[in-house]
Amino acid sequence: NWLRGYLLCCVESGHWERFMNLCRHHRIRLWDVEIHKNHVSFRMFSEDYKTLHMFVGKTHVAPQIVEKRGLPFVCERALRNWTFTFGLVLFFVVLRVLSLFVWQINYYGQREYTKETISKEVTELGVYPGMLRSKLNCDSIERSLRESYDNMSWVSAEETGCVLTIKIKEG
Repeated sequence: NWLRGYLLCCVESGHWERFMNLCRHHRIRLWDVEIHKNHVSFRMFSEDYKTLHMFVGKTHVAPQIVEKRGLPFVCERALRNWTFTFGLVLFFVVLRVLSLFVWQINYYGQREYTKETISKEVTELGVYPGMLRSKLNCDSIERSLRESYDNMSWVSAEETGCVLTIKIKEG
């Protein structure tokens, strides 16, 4: 129901019983019908509301829209407030673009070799903050660091989100 859009309508006077029967006869679906002392309320699809003008003269019932719900009305409001919608779409586009890059490189476990030494070697491999994540090859980083330094017994390069984590065990 939410995808098609629906209305909460209220009828205060007229022959509402006949109105309901005409709606049923013309296959206009009404639900959540509540009869109160001075009015009747019900829900219906928004596209069916446009066909009700045929019944107004016959039944002297003019349904008043109390509430509009659903995707068509959300889209309508979004188009009316296009600056907010544009800003929201732009936010998600920028977020997606920024998630395509490596923004941080962390080093763990090094004792003999300094962070700067390992960082220089990693930079020479073409890995730096701001590079595209699609061009990142963790296996080649691991292999190159093990080959470059004899004292490294184990190297792990792991990409988690936009962070490259390099863990080292020296032997």
